[in-house]
Amino acid sequence: GDRFGHQRAVQGVTLISVIPALAGLFLTFLPPTQAPVAIFAGLFFVLGFTLEGWPPFINYMLDVVPEVDRPRYAGLMGVGHVPAILAPVLGGLLVSSVGYGALFGTTALLTAAGCAVACSLPRPTRIGSSSPPPAP
Repeated sequence: GDRFGHQRAVQGVTLISVIPALAGLFLTFLPPTQAPVAIFAGLFFVLGFTLEGWPPFINYMLDVVPEVDRPRYAGLMGVGHVPAILAPVLGGLLVSSVGYGALFGTTALLTAAGCAVACSLPRPTRIGSSSPPPAP
C-alpha cells in the first residue's frame, strides 16, 4: 500500500478473496477422492491471506476521510463487520438446504461484487495521502 497506494492494495485483497470461493466451487464438481491436497493447501493459504488483508482498508479510509470524521468512519467500519458474525449460520443453512455448490457459488458472487466495488474506489486526492504521486 505504501508503494502502490492503498486503493490498489484494497483492490488486490478483494481480487484475491474471490479465489477461495472459486476454488471451493470447482472442488464441488470433483469426486471426493479426486480433490488433490495441494488445491486445499493453496485454498487455505489464499484464504488466510485475504483474512489478514484488512490493513489496506483502514489505510485507504485514512487517505480519503477528513481527519475530523475519521473516528466516525472507523466506528462504522467496525460495525460493518457485525453481519459477518451470522455468516457461519447462514452458510450452514445454505449448505443443508441446497448444498456446497450453492454456498461457494453465492460466496464467489458476493466476493466478485465486492471486488467490482473496490475497483471503482476513487484514488485519494487529499494532500498528505500515502498514495504514490502521479507518474510524470
